[in-house]
Amino acid sequence: VGVPLAGVYREALNSDAFRYGGGGGLNGELCALPVFHMGQAFSLILNLPPLTGVVLVLDPAGSEEEMPGEP
Repeated sequence: VGVPLAGVYREALNSDAFRYGGGGGLNGELCALPVFHMGQAFSLILNLPPLTGVVLVLDPAGSEEEMPGEP
């Protein structure tokens, strides 16, 4: 799936988690790859079981360091 920013993404919600009655197919941390996809500069490879909803958030603690010259 395409994402706009580089860095580490984590699951804020995965309906396939055991606590929701799912099979436990969790992705954990996902690192964005510099591969253009779906109109976005970066992309993630993730497992998405059938009938599963996933919400991903960019983890500021796991994101790349600032580029040189940025404040």
